[in-house]
Amino acid sequence: MKSKSPLDTVVSQSKVRREIYSKSNKIPSLPEVVTEVLRLLNDPASEIQEFEGTLSKDPALVAKMLRVVNSPFYGLARPMTSIKEAVMVLGFRSLRSLVLAASTAGFMERDYSCYGHEDKGLWKHALSVASGSRTLAKILRENPDSREEIFVAGLLHDIGKMLIAPYLGEVQQETSPDGTDFAEMENEMLGITHEEAGGLVCKKWGLTDLIIDVIQGHHGHTESEENLRAMTIVRLTDHYAHELGHGFRDGFIFKEHFPQEDLEFLGLDEDSFADAKIDMEEAMSSAIATLGNLSGLTAKDNMDRLEVRSAELITNESESAFRLALLDLHLTKTPEALDRILADQLNGLLAGCAWAYLYEEGDRTKVRMTSGRSCPLRVGTDYEDRMWPTQGARTFPLLYESFILGRLLLQAPPDPSAIERLECLLLHYSTALAERHLERDLDLEARSHGLLLEAFAETVYLLQETDEEAIQARFLEICTDLLDSSAAALYLHEEIGHEDTPLRLAQSWGIGERDLDGLKLDDGTWWPQALVGEQIITLERDRILGLVPGLKAETYPEALVNLVAGPLRYDDVAVGVILLFNLIPEKEEYLENLRLLEGLLQLGAAAIHRKELEKQAMRGRVVDRELEIAGKLQQKLRPRGNPGSKLVDWAWHGECARRIGGDYLDLMEGRNKDVHGIVADVSGSGINSALMMTSFRATWLATVKDIDPSSFMTYLNQRVYEEVEGTGMFLTAATFHISGTGRYLAYTSAGHPPALFYSRSENRISNLEASAPPLGFQPHTEYPTLHLETQPGDALLIYSDGLTESVGQHDDLMFGAERVESIFRSCVDLGASTILETILMELDRFSPPELRDDDVSISVLKIR
Repeated sequence: MKSKSPLDTVVSQSKVRREIYSKSNKIPSLPEVVTEVLRLLNDPASEIQEFEGTLSKDPALVAKMLRVVNSPFYGLARPMTSIKEAVMVLGFRSLRSLVLAASTAGFMERDYSCYGHEDKGLWKHALSVASGSRTLAKILRENPDSREEIFVAGLLHDIGKMLIAPYLGEVQQETSPDGTDFAEMENEMLGITHEEAGGLVCKKWGLTDLIIDVIQGHHGHTESEENLRAMTIVRLTDHYAHELGHGFRDGFIFKEHFPQEDLEFLGLDEDSFADAKIDMEEAMSSAIATLGNLSGLTAKDNMDRLEVRSAELITNESESAFRLALLDLHLTKTPEALDRILADQLNGLLAGCAWAYLYEEGDRTKVRMTSGRSCPLRVGTDYEDRMWPTQGARTFPLLYESFILGRLLLQAPPDPSAIERLECLLLHYSTALAERHLERDLDLEARSHGLLLEAFAETVYLLQETDEEAIQARFLEICTDLLDSSAAALYLHEEIGHEDTPLRLAQSWGIGERDLDGLKLDDGTWWPQALVGEQIITLERDRILGLVPGLKAETYPEALVNLVAGPLRYDDVAVGVILLFNLIPEKEEYLENLRLLEGLLQLGAAAIHRKELEKQAMRGRVVDRELEIAGKLQQKLRPRGNPGSKLVDWAWHGECARRIGGDYLDLMEGRNKDVHGIVADVSGSGINSALMMTSFRATWLATVKDIDPSSFMTYLNQRVYEEVEGTGMFLTAATFHISGTGRYLAYTSAGHPPALFYSRSENRISNLEASAPPLGFQPHTEYPTLHLETQPGDALLIYSDGLTESVGQHDDLMFGAERVESIFRSCVDLGASTILETILMELDRFSPPELRDDDVSISVLKIR
């Protein structure tokens, strides 16, 4: 998988942050009973009778309180049976902790395995940190009110995981030896931590600043200077709970270091903290044992309870009709039908009470339905808090799992006998509504995938199409059909696969080239060229200002409403850019099809790239054929053996590393029975070198007999310079002339490797070095000629650098000039053919022909 760019990461994180902030607004508020209890606890004038009256509205919460009070944790002599007794035993401060624990446990008992938690592990870990923090606060002599707030902060310190967990991938059962740092993982993947998300939740619930500060800074990532002592207590306890593994899978490792500075801040040393740990661990174990099964009611729990209760209520015809209405909610196919059933049932249950149904749409609340003349709200408008109803009204949330889908506002409290059926109706409606939307999304996704499959099927035909323009035109049509665009343009790189080459317009329809040329950025840059390498982007004309953001206003066509642009890229091969104009974003499948466009663009890029590869292959086959012919022609230009001279015994070898070469060697007899010879090597390789060598050969053959050997190389240099001027090409050459008597040798070298001359009378080998630079370097260069006396048995070896620079098959060493001289010396008394065969045999042993990447030319002469 292709890795993300920094820009991709920023965009992805920004999207996740927006979604999490949006979802935090839809988290259910704390139950009204819990909110009222917290209000009473913050009021010093509250009396126990007020708590009793408030708690009596939630029998499930009372049952949990009594279960805890009567547990071995409190060790009472007799069981408590009333709310008043329970409150007296717990005390007001502990009541806050228990009420919040009971109302939030359900959120924490979900699957948090992505954080390494075991089943219900987050709840166990939360209880551990809460009780341990309260114990440590007591040891440090924090005041009683602060201890209970610290307990609540410890209980909720990881509540942000509720929002973060759906976005994290699975963590391996066994982590790496270095462990897992969740803050690093969250920041890297999402750009938001569970500390920040937890702060959003607790602000929604209206909890105290101390609790919010601790939650937002329990890993040390805080800028708050307040409540540092409470933060430090919870952070130390959290670290100790991690160390004990409370709530985590066996063997799970954390990448964290003990916060030594926290001990110093609290005035503890290691010994005193070790003593505190004993009491903390005892409190942790006791809390998990006492409160471990304390759960809040989930939507499913409510439905199960209400289903049982509804079954008990079926005693008359009206109850049967109600049950049938609930069944109809789940059988309807559209949200509109659901609304009709809901409205009918609400009007029957509420007996003339005015009501309004609000639903959540992004960060806005809209009015969906209303009833009653006294309701001032209008369907389809935005709703703001406190617009309606008046004092004494009731609000019922519409819940699906942990999300608020909407609210039902009643102008006046309903009849108590209708509340249970009202809750049951809203729960069934919310579930049915969510199911309809899920079904709609699945249907939309299926239709979108169907369109994509059709488009992909079309691309199969693209791959079979032989005409290049037909491929481009059909691909453009497929893309416009997918997004219902009214105009489109396809640009391809001048050299497909090279994104630094300009774009050229390959196909367009519905828009003129002049309008396309007017798509420019504010700085004047042509916009399509700026899209190279980008992801799919969309632009839309501002409905008020009439401008398209980022584009120069006076250049783009007036008819432009919106556009989508995307790169054509396949397997990191840049193919081009596609532009789609004036789409219909209001269509349901638009966003899904926009996502599917990316895969389609890759397939189109593959089809176009494949056609380009076919063209290149065809060109390659043509070039191969031309090279094959050129190679055969060049073979015919080589010497056909000894020209029959009685002065010398001559053997030669010419080998092309490729089909054609840039080396040239020859030997010819002059008018006076004298002998002229040459070995030359053009710089570079391939066709250019071969053409240059062919031209040079013609010049040499045409003039070698007519120009004095001492000035011949100077003449050749001038011709070569005039031919290669400005190309950077040159050639090295070694020429020799043997007089008609066979007793004099004239040798000239233009930058060529040293030749070897063997003097039989002196039994010595001399290196004949180059006397001037290669041919074509600069004009009017003088090339000195070396004159040597010769006698029978003398030998001359001239070669190109392809011989000495051949690389060995077992290492990077080259054949080298020293090795050539050593071989030459070992067989210099033999005939020219034998000397040549010996050199070639050693060369093949050292560097087989398939390893050699340069032409090899060798000329061997023996004076007769």
